[in-house]
Amino acid sequence: MSENLFISTLSNNIHSIPNIIGVNNHMGSLLTKQIVQMEWLMDYLYLRNIFYVDSLTSSNTVTREVANKQNVPYLKRDIFLDNNRDAKYIDGQFKLLVSVAKRKGAAIAIGHPHPEKIKVLTTNLQKLDEYGVKLISLKEMIEDHHQNINSNLSLLK
Repeated sequence: MSENLFISTLSNNIHSIPNIIGVNNHMGSLLTKQIVQMEWLMDYLYLRNIFYVDSLTSSNTVTREVANKQNVPYLKRDIFLDNNRDAKYIDGQFKLLVSVAKRKGAAIAIGHPHPEKIKVLTTNLQKLDEYGVKLISLKEMIEDHHQNINSNLSLLK
């Protein structure tokens, strides 16, 4: 894609979602390895005050470096909840998410809107007090990024 086509496509997609505050690369493994294209993306996001969440679909991602260079708020996922649609597996991933949040002070999970995940989330989100964590938005996580967060987690669907 040329830069003009890339920006035009990006702009159309972003404008199709009202009140957008962040984006992520759920299926962008190839793109996240490309420095020039990631610079185009981060320049666009910076001018619109939009943050970026890296799904880490590639171990060769350059997004963190480019986002930092372009001063775009950057977060990355810690846990992929449902790369296996089995409810027991998803529940185990949620428990791992809680553990990571407690250890790191915050954690981000991503997943699909599959019925299995929705069921597990419906049950587990009611137990957050019992688990000793609270759910916060990604925007709050970015705002608190330089402060000490006390066991928070965010979920991205």
